[in-house]
Amino acid sequence: MRNPWLYIHGFNSSSGSHKAQLLKEYCQSQGLELHCPDLSYDPQLAEQQLQQYSTAGLIIGSSLGGFYALLLASQWQCPVVLINPALWPDQQLAPLVGPQQNYYSGQQWQLLPEHLVTWQQQRSRLDWHYGQQLLLLQTGDQVIPFAPSVAALPKARVIIEQGGDHGFQGLERYYPLLEQLADDTKL
Repeated sequence: MRNPWLYIHGFNSSSGSHKAQLLKEYCQSQGLELHCPDLSYDPQLAEQQLQQYSTAGLIIGSSLGGFYALLLASQWQCPVVLINPALWPDQQLAPLVGPQQNYYSGQQWQLLPEHLVTWQQQRSRLDWHYGQQLLLLQTGDQVIPFAPSVAALPKARVIIEQGGDHGFQGLERYYPLLEQLADDTKL
C-alpha cells in the first residue's frame, strides 16, 4: 500500500488551482491518494493543519507551499518536491503586507507583520541540507528568482527549465518522476 501524497498550494491559492486539479486527476487515474488541503493564511495555523498529513509518502509544494513542504519533509523523513518555491516568505512577502484576496475563493484577509515574524521563526527550523529534495524551477518565473533556491539547497536534485512561469508550465511531464521518487525515495 502506497502512502498518500500531499500537495501544498502557494500564497493566495487553494486546492482549486489549475496545478492542484491536474495533480488530483493524475493521482485518481493512478489509484493514488492525494491530500490537497486549503490552508489557513496564518502560517502558524497552516503548519498545524499540515501535521495531520504526517503519513505522506511524498510532499509536493508550490511557491509558499514549497516552504511548508521543506519545513515538514525533514521532520517526517519523506521525499519532497519543491516547485518554484518561496523559501524566504518573511522577506519575499513583506512588500505585500496589507489586504489580500484569494485568487480562487475570493476570500479577503489581511497579511500581517506577525505573519512575517512567524515565517521567519519557521525558516530558522528548515533543514536546508535534507537529502530527499527535488527542485523544479523555470527561469521565466516572474515572481521568484530561481538562482537563490538552487544556492540554498545544495543537496537537492535540480531541474531548471528555460522559460515557463511561476505556475510551472508542463508539470505533468514530471509525474512519472514524482512516482519514482515516492516509490524509491532516491533522487
